[in-house]
Amino acid sequence: MGAHPRRARARFAGMIAVVSGFLSLALAPRVAPAAEQSRQSGGPRHAISTTEAPAEVVTRALVGATAAGAGACTERLRASLVQGEDLLVGQERALCQQERARVTRRMMRLERREFGVVEQREDSPGGVTMVLSVAERCRRWPLRGGGREVLKIVDTQELGCRLRRLEAPLPVDVTTVDGQRYPALLSVPANFGHVAIDFVAIDRALRERGLAHGLDAVSRLELGVAAWAGEVDLERARQVLTEAHLRWVRVGRGVPALFVARHPDHPAAAEVRALANEADLHRQERDFQAVLDGRITPLKFLERHPASSYELEVRARVELGDAAVGRGARLIPGPSSQLRVAAPGSESPDGETPAPGDPADAETLAAPASPSEDARAKVSASPVRGGAPR
Repeated sequence: MGAHPRRARARFAGMIAVVSGFLSLALAPRVAPAAEQSRQSGGPRHAISTTEAPAEVVTRALVGATAAGAGACTERLRASLVQGEDLLVGQERALCQQERARVTRRMMRLERREFGVVEQREDSPGGVTMVLSVAERCRRWPLRGGGREVLKIVDTQELGCRLRRLEAPLPVDVTTVDGQRYPALLSVPANFGHVAIDFVAIDRALRERGLAHGLDAVSRLELGVAAWAGEVDLERARQVLTEAHLRWVRVGRGVPALFVARHPDHPAAAEVRALANEADLHRQERDFQAVLDGRITPLKFLERHPASSYELEVRARVELGDAAVGRGARLIPGPSSQLRVAAPGSESPDGETPAPGDPADAETLAAPASPSEDARAKVSASPVRGGAPR
C-alpha cells in the first residue's frame, strides 16, 4: 500500500516535466527572436566607438603580455593602440605579429567594445552619403589601416568580428568657425546602415537650433561618437564649391553677380565682377529691345534697370505714351528713333492700324535717338551707369 503514494508522486512529477517541456518548446521560438531583434534594433550591448584605447587599459594589456614576451615591440604596440591605428610597417610588422596578437586579444578581454565600420562613403557638393556597419564580438582589438581616419571592413577580416548594419541614429557633433563645440547637437537616421548627410537639411536644422547663419557658421561636423564615422571639413568643402562656382561662371553656366556677392574677397572677384557688368549690359540691351517690340512695358524696364544707358530713351517713351493717352490716342511700338501715337478713330476700314508715316491717320513723334556706340562703350566702363551687378 505504501508504494501507491510513491508511484502517484512520481507520476505527478513526470506530468509536470512533460508540461514544462511543452511550454519551453512553445515559448522559446517567440522569446528568442524578440530578444535578438531588440538587441539589434534597440542598440548594441556596448557603445559604438573608435579603435582608440584608453592609455591605462593599454598599459594593463601590455603588462600582461610582456610577461609572455612582448619584448621590443611594446612601445610600438602602445602607440598603435592609443592612436587606434596600425603603425607597424614592413619588417617590424612581421617581427611583432605574435606579440600584437597577444596584446590585442588581451585588450578585448579588458575592455569590451563594438566598433563602427565605414563600408562606403561618397562626398558631393550637396552632402555625404555613407554605408555604416558595426563590428561586434571581436576576438582581437581592431586597428585602422595606416593613414586611414576610419575603420574599414578589411581591418576586421581576420579578427573574428561579427558585422551588422547600423540601425541606431548617428549623432553629429558641431564645431563652429569661432571654435565652439556642440556635442551631439544633431542626429541623422540610419536605414539599414545607409546614412545621408544633406547639407540643406543640416543647415535648416542648425538654424532651428539657434545658429543664425546655419552651415556658414560651422567649420567641422564629427560623425558618430568620437567621430568614428569620420568628419566633414566644411572649410574645405566651401573652398571646393567656390572653385566649382568660378568654373561654372567662366563657362557661362553660373551667375557672376552671385559669385561676387558670396565671395567678394576671392582673387578672381575683379574678373567675375567684369563678367557681371557685361552680363548686366546684355540684359539691358535685351530688355530694351523687348520694349521696342512691345513685349514688356517701359515701366517694367525701369523697374529692372533703374540705372541704365537706355534710361532717358525709355523715360521719353513713358512720357510720350502718357501724353498720347491723355489725348485719347494709343502708343504704337516703333523703331528706336521714333514713336507712333495713333489718333482716336484712326483705324483703316478693314480694322487694321494705318501704315506708319501717314499724316492723315497717325501722328509721328520724334523721340530721343538711342546712344551711339561710343556712348555705350563709355557707359559700359562706368561703375555707376548699369555697371553694378545685381
